[in-house]
Amino acid sequence: MARSISVSTTVSTKSTSTTSAPHGRALGSPRVPIRRVESGSKDKDRQKDMDQLGYMYSLRVALLHHHLSRPPPPRTNTMYSNGSTAPSPSPGLNSPAFLSSPPILRTPDPQNSPKRTTTPPTVRRKSFGISLKRSDPDALKLPKEFLIDFWNTLSEEQGDTAWTNGVQTLLGLVTKGSKTPSGMNLREIPTLLDAFTNSLPPQTLGTAPTHAQQTHFLQLLYNSLPRSSHFSPLARNQSEKDKDLLFRLRAEVQSFMLPASPDPDATTTRTPKYLGDTQKRQSSQNEIKRKPSPIWVEDADGEMVEAVGMVWNVPKDVLERDAMNIRRSGSLESLYLTDLKRTMSALTGQSQQTLPPSQRTRQLALSQSLSNLLKDFPDLATPSSPVDYAFSGGELFFTPPSKGQVFVKLIQRAGEAGLGVKTRDLVEKCRDIWGIESRREKERELEAVIARWGNSIDTRDEIETGHLVEENLRDLSALLNPSEPLPPPIVKLYGDLVALLSSAISNIFPTSSVPPPPPNPSVLPILRAAPDLLQRSSAYKTLQDLADEIKGQAVGEYVVIMSQFGLGETNIGISANGKDQQVEAFEQVADWMETEISGVRKTWKDGLGSMLNPAGLILSKQLPLFLAELQILDKPRGAASDVFTLYETTGRLLSHWEDLCPEQEHAFELDAFFEPHVEAWLRDTQDNNTHEWVSRAVGMDSNKHSQSVIDLFDFIRESAQVILHDLPLGEYKRAVYLIDLSRTVSIAVSQYASTVLALFNADMNPKLSTPTAELQNKLDKIGGKAGNWLAKGQQAVKSLERKKVDGFMVPPVACVKLTDMGAARISLDDLSFAMEAEETARIINLKPKPSSQTVRHVFTVNLMRGENLSGKGNKAPDAFVIINDKESGERYLKSRTMLGAEDPRWEQSFEVSVGSYKTLELLCYDRQLVGKHDLIGSSTFKLDSRAFVVPTRDILVPLGRGMVHLRVSMEGGERHDIAYHLGVASRALERAADDMVRELVDKMSEFVKSQLSLVTLHGLTKPKDKKKVKQTLTQEDIDGSLLPLFDYLNDNFSVFSVTLTPTTRIRVMLALWRRAIEILISLLVPPLSDRPTNREPVTGQETDIIFKWLQTLKAFFNASEHGTEHGVPLQQLQSGVYKDIVTLGQYLDLPTPALREKCQAAVKAACRPRGTMSALSLDAGGDDGDRMAEVLLRIARTREGTGEFLSTQIQTLTRARVERQAAEI
Repeated sequence: MARSISVSTTVSTKSTSTTSAPHGRALGSPRVPIRRVESGSKDKDRQKDMDQLGYMYSLRVALLHHHLSRPPPPRTNTMYSNGSTAPSPSPGLNSPAFLSSPPILRTPDPQNSPKRTTTPPTVRRKSFGISLKRSDPDALKLPKEFLIDFWNTLSEEQGDTAWTNGVQTLLGLVTKGSKTPSGMNLREIPTLLDAFTNSLPPQTLGTAPTHAQQTHFLQLLYNSLPRSSHFSPLARNQSEKDKDLLFRLRAEVQSFMLPASPDPDATTTRTPKYLGDTQKRQSSQNEIKRKPSPIWVEDADGEMVEAVGMVWNVPKDVLERDAMNIRRSGSLESLYLTDLKRTMSALTGQSQQTLPPSQRTRQLALSQSLSNLLKDFPDLATPSSPVDYAFSGGELFFTPPSKGQVFVKLIQRAGEAGLGVKTRDLVEKCRDIWGIESRREKERELEAVIARWGNSIDTRDEIETGHLVEENLRDLSALLNPSEPLPPPIVKLYGDLVALLSSAISNIFPTSSVPPPPPNPSVLPILRAAPDLLQRSSAYKTLQDLADEIKGQAVGEYVVIMSQFGLGETNIGISANGKDQQVEAFEQVADWMETEISGVRKTWKDGLGSMLNPAGLILSKQLPLFLAELQILDKPRGAASDVFTLYETTGRLLSHWEDLCPEQEHAFELDAFFEPHVEAWLRDTQDNNTHEWVSRAVGMDSNKHSQSVIDLFDFIRESAQVILHDLPLGEYKRAVYLIDLSRTVSIAVSQYASTVLALFNADMNPKLSTPTAELQNKLDKIGGKAGNWLAKGQQAVKSLERKKVDGFMVPPVACVKLTDMGAARISLDDLSFAMEAEETARIINLKPKPSSQTVRHVFTVNLMRGENLSGKGNKAPDAFVIINDKESGERYLKSRTMLGAEDPRWEQSFEVSVGSYKTLELLCYDRQLVGKHDLIGSSTFKLDSRAFVVPTRDILVPLGRGMVHLRVSMEGGERHDIAYHLGVASRALERAADDMVRELVDKMSEFVKSQLSLVTLHGLTKPKDKKKVKQTLTQEDIDGSLLPLFDYLNDNFSVFSVTLTPTTRIRVMLALWRRAIEILISLLVPPLSDRPTNREPVTGQETDIIFKWLQTLKAFFNASEHGTEHGVPLQQLQSGVYKDIVTLGQYLDLPTPALREKCQAAVKAACRPRGTMSALSLDAGGDDGDRMAEVLLRIARTREGTGEFLSTQIQTLTRARVERQAAEI
């Protein structure tokens, strides 16, 4: 019983143009849904695909047969009003010249065609002036040889009287084959057409109109071009230039053509006589909707369509539906014409000498089919471009892909359905349309091709003849029954191929660095052409024997090489290259294996795949032996980095294994095996290399420029390169090792920052500029009790400072080190990107972490300033601060000593990692030269991540005699990732930069303080010569008092411009500007304290001078010229402490009662509770309420009788700050 097939082969019902596509299948042709058959799919799916193809393509053939058996009746020539006929299309459109290079013809669009009028359409013409027009040298010209042939053709062409007279007149004008007596060149097509038109006599009764004669002439010219002796491939070989010229000439002739009117004189469309009554009957019958009858009903030729349904067991309704869909795809004769031309184009593109006899017979049959098609359907004779039919390997409409296999399936299903007359006709018609040769013909053809191939071995024709063998072998394999024995030609072919293959395999061993000689280039492709036939032949067993031979020789050669390099011996020494001898022996064996496999793979490629792949067979035997020997290196020995080359080579060998032996397991974990070696290298890098990196980098610096940042990060990048690119690591292991390396980088960069900071301090203190600085420097270095000589020095400080203070000139080499900190931070950002920080974190986060892991946070504690500190005897102390861990006693910070300052500014910071929370203890001392240091006060504060709603907050630490301001920042949870470790390094660089900026400002502020002093003020307001009449001070006098300061700043700012980056330069200048404002504020009011002051208040004139100094300094630091700010931007200059001095100036002259009220209101506002704690700007000393209260209380200290008031208000303000701070925590 016949099997039914799936009806999922229904094609698209979209109606399309009959024009054929330039490449591939015809436009509108349905594409049968064919599943791609993979190597592991079942035979059932493959058979189903063959059924679908067989059904659809046999149905197309049956419909084509039905259509071609009913050609349209021949057209009668169009009759003009005078009884003449229009010229018919020239025959011979199936000539070789037409098939090889026909021009593009654009079929007129009926919608855009000119409407018929009473005036007949004329040919597009150019003007014709016989006496004046000259030849255009750039115009396209007809060959002179062609014109000589064309005159003969033209003279023999039949026509009416007007045609005959016009031709005779034109031929009478021709001289020298292509010229007229007036010198016109008839080789130009427009000139030739004009000459013919002017040669025509006036139209008379019984002659065709002018446009009909022109059309006749152009059609004759168009058809004569490919048949002429000049362009015919039968007369002479045609070059590409000749083909191109023919194409362009025919295209130009065609451009002058217009579609002929059936009746040029008719104003309206006539209704043929034979349609009279039929139209009436149709109009009445059209009102009744009827189901269309099948196309083959009561048609003997439709029996073939019925045979398709019978063979493939397809229901009649499905058959009708699919047939209608195929007809909607386009005109069947046009689609068939496209198939014929594309098939012939593919055949004519081959060499006629190499074309088998069966293919030449096929070519003649196709030519005859084409001729018959054009005869039955003359409208198809429209010329077109050869590009439209260039065969590019796409699908044909009537010929299926894998046509041999589909045809075998058709025969099988036809036999099951019963080989009657109908099915036999269908099979023969498919054989004819598809071009299926008989098995006997194919065997004879294959035998002839094999003979040619055998004679071409070791010659340059071997590859070409080998391709022919492949094609014929594939075609014949589709015609063979799997149960039949192989034909003798195939048996002999496989025997010859295996003999050649065996000879080539014998040359593989012994392998060396030079690739072995390859097999003959045609052997492997032919063996791969039909794998099913190869497995059925006796040659398949020979191939298996050859594979076993390769495996045995591979093992033997590996043993020899292992002994040659000393692998397996108990080598424990160091080789001449400084490596462990065992490690070096493994490297040499691995290199040899890689070279061997690469060489064999280069010449043999993939061989015959799973049947015989020499490279895969060799690797499958040698690599497992090598990996077993490698277990001796399971622990690091010698330098950990010595094994990295072996690691890389082993990884490449395993990559070869994955490509060549995909179905075999090696049970070797590459990353796990070499993990101890990589971890040992990371530990060695952290313990030893970090110090070496920093020392070498800093040692390469000079006094003029710094190379240390570049050198340091070059060392770091070399190590990162090993993990990123050199080692064949898996994704997760690479991420783990990169994070470990980032921790090492953090240590190295932090060490670099502290080293460069120490060098910076050495550069800044080669010679001490002032006695105060000298004493401060000694106190910082001693750190303990000082000798008697130091006590005497301290007593003489005030007298020494009365002398002239020389300005400290910042050394350029110190500024370069400050620039290094910024450059190092930029390099860290680049390194973070290179180490793929975000991607690494993503990979690590994919692996679940233990839930018991404690999250740690990193806090940065900045010791900012003291307030209202008092030493023994109610004097300003020489204060320093120590911060310890309350529980463990670990010291985190010991600050420098600030001499004689009630409000000292330390601005020193440290970083600490905290788990849940940590309690720190702060102790503030007044340094004593003899005996114990006097404890000003102590207190504790807590670092708890839960209290930090915002990342930064200020903490006030109350002491017994004053208070200390801290700024604490929480950097986030401590994490084991690249961003965290590099962030630690970045903050270390930033702290070092802060220390350098503070040191620069401290050094420079000594001279600034000596110029912005009471001495300078008194010099302006109290002249030394008391007899001199006191004069009013001008702005020039006030500015002139600061000229030494401006000269000093100019000299140092010039150094900044050369050695610092613009951002760092602005940063240093802004810090110095704030210090200058603090100095001016100290001239106006004393520090905040509840103790009385014995300072004389400044006079009104001195106050005016101080504020004029402020404006002059602001303009100097801003350095604005023509609207461009060359210095610090004005917005930054007018922020922070600048607001404090402006506020101070507003309330400085306020009466004491009013000032008291303002102070009370300001303290009350500062004590008001806040909803949430706020992040504080680093420019600020507190929030606006606290700063306003402090400024007003400092003014109140200058007034008499305010001691008790100050004490009360300061205690209230301090208590409110502490309570607010405790509530926030």
